[in-house]
Amino acid sequence: MIIDEPKKPADRARTTTTRRPNWCLPGAMISILVLWNSALAAQPGSSDVFRDVLDVRVINLEVVVTDRAGDRVTGLKSSDFELTVDGRVVPIEYFTEVRSGRAVIANRETDSDPLAVPSLSPGDEVGTSVLVFIDDLFSTTVERNHVLESLQDQLPNLGPNDRMAIVAFGGRELDMLTSWSQSQRELRRALLIAGGRPTYGTQRETMERINDANQAVGIDELFRFGDADTFSELNIGEKQAVQRLSHDLRGVSLAVTSTLRSFARPPGRRVMLLVSGGWPYDPIRHILNREAKSVAAQGTVSGQEIYAPILGAANRLGYSLYTIDAPGMQADSEVAKAAFADQGTEGRAQRLDRESNNETTLTYLAGETGGMAFLNRDRDFALEDVMEDTRSYYWLGITPQWKGDDQDHDVRVRVLPAGLKSRSRRGYSDLSRQSEVTMMVESSLLFGNPPGSEPLSVNVGRYESAGGGRILLPIEVVVPMDMMTFLPHAEGFVAATELRIAVLDENGNRNETPVIPLDIVLDEMPEPGARRTYSTSVKLRKKRHDVLVALYDNATGGIYSTRIEVAP
Repeated sequence: MIIDEPKKPADRARTTTTRRPNWCLPGAMISILVLWNSALAAQPGSSDVFRDVLDVRVINLEVVVTDRAGDRVTGLKSSDFELTVDGRVVPIEYFTEVRSGRAVIANRETDSDPLAVPSLSPGDEVGTSVLVFIDDLFSTTVERNHVLESLQDQLPNLGPNDRMAIVAFGGRELDMLTSWSQSQRELRRALLIAGGRPTYGTQRETMERINDANQAVGIDELFRFGDADTFSELNIGEKQAVQRLSHDLRGVSLAVTSTLRSFARPPGRRVMLLVSGGWPYDPIRHILNREAKSVAAQGTVSGQEIYAPILGAANRLGYSLYTIDAPGMQADSEVAKAAFADQGTEGRAQRLDRESNNETTLTYLAGETGGMAFLNRDRDFALEDVMEDTRSYYWLGITPQWKGDDQDHDVRVRVLPAGLKSRSRRGYSDLSRQSEVTMMVESSLLFGNPPGSEPLSVNVGRYESAGGGRILLPIEVVVPMDMMTFLPHAEGFVAATELRIAVLDENGNRNETPVIPLDIVLDEMPEPGARRTYSTSVKLRKKRHDVLVALYDNATGGIYSTRIEVAP
């Protein structure tokens, strides 16, 4: 990235580049040249909606309590619970029991007793908002449709105060099949549409079989150095396979995160039903299909890193994740035995190892957010079990001391009476505003412009060849100066803004989104209708791209954005 600062003292924008974790992948490349100009025009104002989506002050914990027999326990008080954050006991500020779908609020005996969860009164019906995410990228059509048909059959389990929204992801863009709806007819129609969408799991399975065959005949060892049991480097083919898998998993993670943030604050209990085609927790082990004492691969990441954005969004927005294993191998069934019959002992072990790798992810996501994982046969009763699970629970609320330092915090709930067990989310992320905005911009590549953003005027010029199959695309970003927030400063008036440019190519590859802080310094307040422009050059590979340009006002949280399609 190259940034050229203006020379005039009164017309300058001080710019720096902020480094972020490198999620850039092969095939996605961007370089930016920013220049400062001035002109006149009018632009609309900022919106409070965007700030409202991000500014979640209270952390709500939905706690399910069971006895030794696994039966639900009701009638507990706030004093029956102990809540710790990072190992330190903190007071419970809000407390409400939800029993059979209705709020049961205990009488407060002292001023120190917790308040009821805001907006709930005794006897209020508490519905459940079920956000369904359908993975078409890793699923096969048969396996996915088996789950979708089961969901259709279980729609009558939704109550009069429940609602559902359905989103599908095929590897590039998110498609909202229906927004929040209480109509079973509309939801059934959306699930039928979902069942007709293409899937890409079969292609992935074919590539895995080729890789397994190469390993079986020893082709992969021709390109490896060191003992086969102790090697520390992947060969070329394995590196490519692991990086491709890691890339796709990060894409799914971003898509799930985008979905959560786009459906940020529905009423009632918030649940996401994740229909997964098989997301490995350890990409290297999935590709190798065997144990290795030490394996290194540049550009690969762990499951914890891959799925961290999902957990951060779910825990921040109060969603419990209920994961569905679409493949549902049912390793102990006759169907599974027949499927494994022609694979031999080693082949069966490999298949079950991959299944275990995938199930680890689903169990991890559910466990960290207080949900449940529906594996193997349990997938056939997922919606029915979710609705039953969300009818009775305890709602505990705390107000953390937000610092915006991008730190993860461990949260634990312990039920004090002997013999009882509890299940709830296990953490929350104290994301910085910069990280929040960047995630919102990246997510918007999949789901349209950021919620609550205002239009940003952007002019696109004629692209030029940059050699090596790349193009240089000139972009002019128009800044509505009178809509920015200028504050008094020793040098005049300063507006602190940030420019972000996110790129998604036709294969689903994304760039590392640059965050360019721009301190706009003026001698006097801008006149109504004043504007300035940034001339920006974006270097891209010569293929179709979606480019999202966003300008963020730090003082107010207002955001301006526009999405451009580039088709050389």
